[in-house]
Amino acid sequence: MTEEKLHTTDHHNGEHAEHVSLSAPVIGLSFAFLGFGLLVFSQKNFGFSFLLLGLFFAAIVGFSIYEIRKRKAHPEIEDVEMETIEFKQDPLFGFMGKKLWIWGFLISEVIFFTLLIGFSFALRLAVDESLGFKEIAEFCGLPYNSELFGLYPVGWTDGYGHGPKDILDIPLTTVNTFVLICSSYTMVKAHEAAENKDFLGSRGARNWLLATIAIGSIFLGIQVYEYAELINEGFTMASGLFGATFFLQTGFHGAHVFGGIVLLSFMAYKIHIGAMRDPTDIEIAGLYWHFIDVVWIMLFTLVYLI
Repeated sequence: MTEEKLHTTDHHNGEHAEHVSLSAPVIGLSFAFLGFGLLVFSQKNFGFSFLLLGLFFAAIVGFSIYEIRKRKAHPEIEDVEMETIEFKQDPLFGFMGKKLWIWGFLISEVIFFTLLIGFSFALRLAVDESLGFKEIAEFCGLPYNSELFGLYPVGWTDGYGHGPKDILDIPLTTVNTFVLICSSYTMVKAHEAAENKDFLGSRGARNWLLATIAIGSIFLGIQVYEYAELINEGFTMASGLFGATFFLQTGFHGAHVFGGIVLLSFMAYKIHIGAMRDPTDIEIAGLYWHFIDVVWIMLFTLVYLI
């Protein structure tokens, strides 16, 4: 390698290092806004919590757009003496290599939500005799007396003796479930448009992704409204086993929906500026989005209906 080329490489590597050092710490620190925002929200200080959550979202979106723009303006930063990684056909599953990564990630997510939902439902079996599962709990070796972990004397209730169907707005959540299911259709249409090489048309992948983002945002908005109403009525994570597991399960799912919205927003922006034309990327994002839809159907059934 010539001296001039080495100088160019070092110069570009220096730019790349400076570029990463500016964005990564700020994005990492912005998660402090998320944590404090959720904490303040649980204390009914909704105005301040929305401000903190807005700062978190602004940091994520702003610096990610900065990343995309800089990489588009200086493509040589990524091209300097770097070996191109090519994903070859996998002989076992028949998928491209990067599809295996998303499937591996989704398997880990299945394990996570299975443990989360399964543990919550197992605790419910242990304290809620009204389900008629006392014998099952006893057979599985689960305690089912009212002294379990110092919980309220009545089984699956809040601190005032209210059961799930007395507290939760099931009709509203039914509508919200339908809203989220509709987003799977728009996600499928986005992938279909990408497969047909239609990225920027009126029925192109970008616009279908934007529709999916809008529907997902409506879902989250309704969930935030539901949380605010429940907290105003005194139903929080401290409201017995039901309150703790309700917010834990639905909250983690909401965080996954938010992550999906951020992901799809970046993809729509990259398509808009001409930085992405690979249908496989949209297919991979679609697999994640369909997964969180399926998880919500399970949560809606087990938490709200049963």
